[in-house]
Amino acid sequence: MTPFKALPLALLLAAAPAAPAAAQARRPTTQEQEAQALARLSLPDLRNYFEARRQIERRSSDLRLAQLRNLEDCLQRTRQRATADACLEQARAQRERDRAQWMRELAALRQRYQLPALDDR
Repeated sequence: MTPFKALPLALLLAAAPAAPAAAQARRPTTQEQEAQALARLSLPDLRNYFEARRQIERRSSDLRLAQLRNLEDCLQRTRQRATADACLEQARAQRERDRAQWMRELAALRQRYQLPALDDR
C-alpha cells in the first residue's frame, strides 16, 4: 500500500466513531426482557407462575394425546381415501383451535405476571 492510499484510510478510521450509537443503546431482546420480568417476581409469584404454566401444558398435552387417539380411531374405521382425508382435515382444524386456545391461556398468564408478550410462533 502506498503512503498516499494509507493516509485517506487512516483519516477515515480516525473520524469514525468508536462504536455505533445504536449498539450502545440497543433494545433488550425478548429473552432479556423475560429474564428481567421473571427476576422481579417474588418467590411465591414465581412458584405460582410455574405451577399455572405446568397446568396449561398438561391440559395441552392431554388434548394432543386425545386428538391422536381420535385420529387413530377415525382412520381405523375407514379404508377409503375421502374419509381418511376428512379425518386428517378434522384433526388439523382441531389442532389449530387448540393451539389458539393454548396461546390465549399462555398470554393471559403472562399478562397476569407482567411478562412480555410472546410473538405468534
